[in-house]
Amino acid sequence: NAKILCWMTLEANFLARKPYTPFKTSSLILHLLIALAFFGCSSPSAPVSLTGKTMGTTYNIRYLSQHKSDTQALQSEIDALLAKVNQQMSTYQSDSEITKVNKAKANQAITISPWFAEVLQYSLKLAQETDSAFDPTIGPLVNAWGFGPKKDRSPPSQEQLSALKPVVGFDKVSLKKAGTNPDWAVTKAHNATYIDLSASAKGFAVDQVSDFLKRKGYTNHLVEIGGEIKVSGKKGGNQGWTLAIEKPQREGRGIQQTFSLNDMSLATSGNYRNFYDHGKTTYSHTIDMKTFKPVTHSLLSVSVVDKSCMKADALATALMAMGPTRAWEYAQKQNLPVFMIIEDNDILAIKSTDAFKHVTGLN
Repeated sequence: NAKILCWMTLEANFLARKPYTPFKTSSLILHLLIALAFFGCSSPSAPVSLTGKTMGTTYNIRYLSQHKSDTQALQSEIDALLAKVNQQMSTYQSDSEITKVNKAKANQAITISPWFAEVLQYSLKLAQETDSAFDPTIGPLVNAWGFGPKKDRSPPSQEQLSALKPVVGFDKVSLKKAGTNPDWAVTKAHNATYIDLSASAKGFAVDQVSDFLKRKGYTNHLVEIGGEIKVSGKKGGNQGWTLAIEKPQREGRGIQQTFSLNDMSLATSGNYRNFYDHGKTTYSHTIDMKTFKPVTHSLLSVSVVDKSCMKADALATALMAMGPTRAWEYAQKQNLPVFMIIEDNDILAIKSTDAFKHVTGLN
């Protein structure tokens, strides 16, 4: 029997449609991803599309089904899974676990669920490894600079920033096992310390939906939430999915680079969409934890490929905060698949690590 070639296209939703979402911090990923998928099937079947809303943005799912499936029931299960992530890690839900932690007093241990613990544990680990280039306690700084829900886009005074020093920092959060049971407990060193997992929880949700689809038998699929993407399966033989990274331009949208991926995740962080001008100064949404101020470097966009979308999501945020030199050195040292777009005197310079070229097949 001849193979049937199946085709599907997904244009991922652009996150800048809203100035702030529950899962959005100073390192919000601002990019456009276009996913083109061609994969072989053993029998005629059409790709199935599911779309919905979650985490202040939207999700898009494409999967190939060789048998008639109940898409409504499947989507209901996916929505329930995403609601579970929100219930644990959404700072916008007044009854979520993370809200309970953020409202807790200093040294008050709060028991949290395994998913929350997993994301927080990795976030704290990455914060330590990157010397706070990635930091899950950066929320108060994001708000102070006007990139939070209040949308008061004006720079804070030095006195306001100095007042946040005792509050911000991953070392203000402790995550430990709660006694002999399998639960984890979070403790803060300061009443006002605020945890925000915007730069990792969305990628984690993508991972969970992908794992769910695999358990259901839908091996060939694409999952996108607010721009974070994970692909599974192949488009026939050894061919993978074709993805694209957006050109870092403030007006319009275009493709900078296309490449193929197999069973991988892609996340991009950039500074060319979410910013504001105050006087003669432009302020980026990416905050430098060393200065407590928006970054001013020439790195426009960073894309990271990883098996885990949660890790790709967080790493892209960390590298964007580092700037071109430090980010490149870190990516090289850690052998990370990274694609960087740098502005040099109004000319775009592209740098990609050997690991990125290897995983994507680019020369």
